Amino acid sequence: MYRLMGGNNTQRTALSLIEIQRLYNRGLIAITDIVRKETESQWSTVGDALGESLLGSGSRARTRRPAIPIPPLISWGMVLLIGCIAGGLGLGFVGLMQGVWARKIRPCVMPVVWPVCAIVLPAAHLVWSFHLLRHEHPPLFTALIHVIVGVITADIAALWLSSFGSLSIRKVLLERFADKGFTVSLLLAGLLGPVYIAYKSEELRKLHE
Repeated sequence: MYRLMGGNNTQRTALSLIEIQRLYNRGLIAITDIVRKETESQWSTVGDALGESLLGSGSRARTRRPAIPIPPLISWGMVLLIGCIAGGLGLGFVGLMQGVWARKIRPCVMPVVWPVCAIVLPAAHLVWSFHLLRHEHPPLFTALIHVIVGVITADIAALWLSSFGSLSIRKVLLERFADKGFTVSLLLAGLLGPVYIAYKSEELRKLHE
């Protein structure tokens, strides 16, 4: 028997493959929804679980969707440019896009939580710093140093948190695609963060095509 995780995190349990096939044919579930056997912990897509022969026998065979969600259409070069211009906060927004995509592959929260923290916490730090400057009225030089240190600290924190988000996405990708020979470097995911994930996403997009 199988457990099915559909859109909006809706779950169905104790399903047979025939029942899953019927749900798919009736349009109640998507080929990208995930299932696993009740006795196992590894998730797979409905397409992988049913197989091409079963999917081809259904009334929706001609219009079935791809086996994996399409990665964000943003190149690693563009992500690098965003990082150079907008710093860690910009990479935080890119990481959020990537985290939402990873969550479609396997329902989990950490790929989204880390980039949200990379956006909210540094931004809150900057707001608090400017709030203190507004009310304490320090000398100009002291205020300038305080602003520079605040911006650098916020940027470093955002980069650090974005890297944690990329490591969470790496875990999702390996759990889903490692059996297909797809690799994601732990070192590069930690060092380059969303830039490296964008590069690996391009590889997945080519496989998808």
